[in-house]
Formats: sequence, C-alpha cells, structure tokens
Amino acid sequence: HLLASLNAYNQTEKGREHLAKMITPLFDSNEQCIGFFVTLPGYDGGYQRVFVQDVLVHGNGNDTHADIASIFEKAFVQSHMGGTQGKFPSWGASGSFSAWTMKDISGENATPTFRGGFDLGVMKVAAVNGIKAERPVVAESSMFTHDTTVTTPDGARKKIQIVSQHAYTVVGADENGVTLTNPWGTNVIPGSKDGAKATFTMSWRDFYDNFGDVPVGRIP
Repeated sequence: HLLASLNAYNQTEKGREHLAKMITPLFDSNEQCIGFFVTLPGYDGGYQRVFVQDVLVHGNGNDTHADIASIFEKAFVQSHMGGTQGKFPSWGASGSFSAWTMKDISGENATPTFRGGFDLGVMKVAAVNGIKAERPVVAESSMFTHDTTVTTPDGARKKIQIVSQHAYTVVGADENGVTLTNPWGTNVIPGSKDGAKATFTMSWRDFYDNFGDVPVGRIP
C-alpha cells in the first residue's frame, strides 16, 4: 500500500514536487550526507517528522542501495508505534489501506470507491476521472483473484497472477481498459520461473473480477 501510493504520487510533476518537499537531507561538516529528515503531514494532531539513517533489511532497498522509496518506507515504519507489525491491533505500518496511506503522505483525505452490488462501473469512473485530473490513483485487489491474461508494454499477451489483497498503482485508465503497475517490480507468470514486467493493461471486465476498490488521493 505504501509503495503503490508513493508511485501514484510519482506519476505527475505536481506529485513528484510534493514528495521532494517531504525529504530534507542532512550533511555533516565534511558535506557528506548522513541521513534524511522525512516529514509525513497526515497524522492526527499534526505532521510527523522522523530522521532516517538506514533502510529496512527486508524492505524495498538494502544497506548498499537506498532509493527514495526505501527512505520513505523506513520513515513510514518509524512513524508508527507498532513498527513493521500489522495495522491492527499493534498500529504498525503493515497491512493498511491505501486511502489511509495517501492521507499520511499528503495530509489530505483520499476517496476510496468500492465496487457496489451490480454497479461495478463506479470503480472505472473513479479511476478514469482521477487520472484525467492528475491525481494519485491506486487499485486494491479483492480477497479472491484469478490468473488473468493481460497486455504487457511491448504488446505481448501473457497470463499473470493477480495477487490477492494487494495494492497496484493505476498509471492509466480510459474507456478501453486500465493500466496498472505492481509495486513489487514484477509479476508472477503461473507455472513459469520467469516473471513478467511490473506494468500491464487489462480490460475493465477482468479488472472487476479481481479488484474491489479504487482509492483516489489528493496533492496539497
């Protein structure tokens, strides 16, 4: 939910500017960067400002390569009293919802649109309008998903595993379908040791079969 949300903000220039403002590097007397102050604005009672000097061992980065996502990831964990534990009951950073995470990132309430009854098209409307407005958009898969044939960026058709209860960044949406990115950086091809690229396009019918809600965030 965090990496998918960060990537959603990273899709537009305004979103990237906001993410950049959240991080302030700290230099020592030798002008060597020794860490980063990260400000997360969307917390009850005001913003959280944490100091990051390392990254998670089993997180997005590692000790020799810390990208901006891994810095945010460590800051997000440090800002939760439950650390890397689940949201409930420990109030940790794991197992949360993208709408809540988007508020932590922006300080602005996000709007989740859930599939309701027979009106599955509400998620399509939310995604298409969100992308048109250059707002961050995420799609969260349901508990019951299916291996689905999708179109990869090179135009190939491949069957991939849609991970259940997982968050994907919406990078494009129109009347013809929706383009998603898996924040894990790859997708599983069932029955194969090879992986598929993280970004793929699927039809709205397949989207409705696999996804349960579309949170749309705001950029302050």
